[in-house]
Amino acid sequence: MPYFFEVPVPLQQQARWMMFILVMSTALSLAVQPFSSILVAHQLIHVDNLIRFVLLFLRAVLTVVLLSNGAGLLSLALANLCATSLTAVLVVVRAHRLVPRLKIRPSAISLEIVKSAGSTGLWFSLGGLAGLFIQNVDHVVAGRLVSLEAVTLLAITGKVYLLSQSLLYQLTNAARPALGQLFGQGKREQALQAYRQLFALSTSGALVACAALWAVNETFITLWVGPQHYGGGWLNLAFALNLLVNVWVMPNRAVLSAGLVVRPQALARALEGALNVLLSVMLTLQFGLVGVTISTTLAATLTSFFYLPYLTARMFGRPFRAFLAEDVRRVLALALALVPVAVLARWMTGQLGGWGGVFAGGLTVGVTGLALLWVTTLDAALRLRIIHFLRRQERRWMQSSS
Repeated sequence: MPYFFEVPVPLQQQARWMMFILVMSTALSLAVQPFSSILVAHQLIHVDNLIRFVLLFLRAVLTVVLLSNGAGLLSLALANLCATSLTAVLVVVRAHRLVPRLKIRPSAISLEIVKSAGSTGLWFSLGGLAGLFIQNVDHVVAGRLVSLEAVTLLAITGKVYLLSQSLLYQLTNAARPALGQLFGQGKREQALQAYRQLFALSTSGALVACAALWAVNETFITLWVGPQHYGGGWLNLAFALNLLVNVWVMPNRAVLSAGLVVRPQALARALEGALNVLLSVMLTLQFGLVGVTISTTLAATLTSFFYLPYLTARMFGRPFRAFLAEDVRRVLALALALVPVAVLARWMTGQLGGWGGVFAGGLTVGVTGLALLWVTTLDAALRLRIIHFLRRQERRWMQSSS
């Protein structure tokens, strides 16, 4: 690893240890995945998400503490290992409370179940590995073809987009158990309606997030770490497009996975990863960091962006063009309305400057975008469900406070 990325000699030993610790953290995360799946199967994915939030918080705190005490490069890896270990314990304890007689032993392994689930699980794993590869290939290519400093620039400029993408992913992932139940009960029309609502909510949310982050990202990064760590306007726009394209296909992935249409997804994901590498190398040599970022968007657009909606339309027995047009129609008006709002908010953020400008610009796009989303994108049934959900949360808050 130190030689592949041309790490300076004084840092090579630290780099080796950091890679070793990160691999151990990943192995631990994989080991507790079955326990996490128990939470999802019991429709307690919010508990699993809360544990992930604890992981994020602990990792941030531990990184700051270790850096302050001179741990250097190893701070990131050690903080990740400590946080992963603690959250793994929380996941296992929670799973054992749900299933008190749960025991992990060799005699509990059923070869018949392994055989029946192996094929589907293999394709799920292949798709997941391809997804991880796609998420990280830009950093690898940037570190190899540009410089290690370019990886830092890439990571900082796109950090807020990555966090928003993680939050939007949870919206669709949380719907998978319910979609699976609808398919299991043969309620395909209800599953189609749930998909429509999920697509409208997640994609419109991604549009609002893209517009808000694009408007304030330059000022935010300048205040956070200095202007030298901002990758420029084109890189900022490339990250916004990347976020939108990735979130676009997530409702399709959720409903296809719930319907056990896995193999075509995995193959499309693998093709997207291969195309991503090819485009990354070609465009990075030509356009630098903008090329490596936009290659992810182009690879997804040429593969999953249209192919996954095609699979979804076929699964529901709908004509592809009409199915895709219905999805586009739901969010097109919001997209057109948000463009001038985002441009105005970006100008306002630059004029005001400081944290006040960041909050003012982000709030302007966020509030306006949510209002437009409510009017132009959400149907009456989904608006009613949101109102009922908010009222339930309000009653719970009032009961707990009293």
